[in-house]
Amino acid sequence: MIKVAFSIIMAFVLAGCSSRPVSMNYYLLHEPVQPSETQDITTWPSIELRSLSIPEYLKQRSLIVQLSPSELHFSPQHVWSEPVEQGVVQSLKDNLATSHKFRLQTQRLWTNSAQSGYILDISIDDFIPAYNGMVILRGTYRLGQSQQPGKIIEFAFQTPLEKDGFAHTVEKMRELVAKLANQIVTGIEAH
Repeated sequence: MIKVAFSIIMAFVLAGCSSRPVSMNYYLLHEPVQPSETQDITTWPSIELRSLSIPEYLKQRSLIVQLSPSELHFSPQHVWSEPVEQGVVQSLKDNLATSHKFRLQTQRLWTNSAQSGYILDISIDDFIPAYNGMVILRGTYRLGQSQQPGKIIEFAFQTPLEKDGFAHTVEKMRELVAKLANQIVTGIEAH
């Protein structure tokens, strides 16, 4: 009888110690949009994204906040729904298509050999909400045409956070990718 009573009491104690499941929040860097119509984009100028490199701290699922000049916080409950690298490519591709009528290609299979395309290499050094209330996108890119060496350009964009929360932060990160797309197109048009 004592064993049964002890077992029941232990069951209640253990049930009280169990924790609730942690709710997860998933984020996309690109914004899924409904296309207004089907269109032929074959004749749009093309940019081949040959390479994209990102820092190690962005190669994991958790969203990150810089807490001080040397401390980062990885949020275990706020995660990317896709690798950041893939999100940057998709966001850049969407911005170039929607705002500038450029095709961003990641494979030569989809390029048109009759067109003179551009080749793009991007190296992101920082892409993070910083401790000073700004979201930062910083790095370099190389842009050129297939038979030319191209120019290497440094970029550094930042935008202030006006609200708390990761959803707002991701919106601001999208804005910075749009600024990078604008700078790339400006470089092509000046060429």
